[in-house]
Amino acid sequence: MNNDADPSISESSDSNIPEPQIPKPQIPTPQVPTPSVPKPEVPFSATSKPADSAEDSQLEADSSAPATEPADSINEPETAESKPPNIPEKPAAAAPPEMPQTPANTGEPSPQDRQLAMLAHLSGLVIMFLGPLLIPQLKPDIHPYTNEHCKEALNFQLTILIAFVVSYIGFFFCIGALLLPAVILIDIIFCIIAAMKANEGQMYRYPMTIRFIK
Repeated sequence: MNNDADPSISESSDSNIPEPQIPKPQIPTPQVPTPSVPKPEVPFSATSKPADSAEDSQLEADSSAPATEPADSINEPETAESKPPNIPEKPAAAAPPEMPQTPANTGEPSPQDRQLAMLAHLSGLVIMFLGPLLIPQLKPDIHPYTNEHCKEALNFQLTILIAFVVSYIGFFFCIGALLLPAVILIDIIFCIIAAMKANEGQMYRYPMTIRFIK
């Protein structure tokens, strides 16, 4: 075997051998997924309250506490506008002593008031004008109804008194014998009529009477 080989052949053989190509490794970029952390669900119970309820209870406690006036308003000096003027109180005038007054009778006349009114008319047949004149004096708290009958009877009896005087004077002229019986009859008739009206609670006006007392 020939050791002296052709060098060109060896070189050509070496050049024909392809060089091994080592591929570059492609390192993929790792994608780290974002972990989703689930929120823990706290079960609500009567014993456990969330933080919001604790804050609400604190607010309720603050609102229920009595409101204190700020120190600035307490220590604020009173000004001339805020301080009311010192107005001296007037001494209460002493009330005059009340005089006793008789209660005025009002309303419908009582049976006693009607009887007094009837008596004022009938007394004129006996004592003429003295009866209706004395009844209001003896009874200061007389009812207005009785008082009106007394005034009417008094005016009539004063008119009858004048008629009696004229009748007595008429005796000198021969007319007194006619006038006197007529005056007496008129006095009796109208006094009875007025007494009946007074007892019934009605007012009565004498005819042909001079109203001396209004």
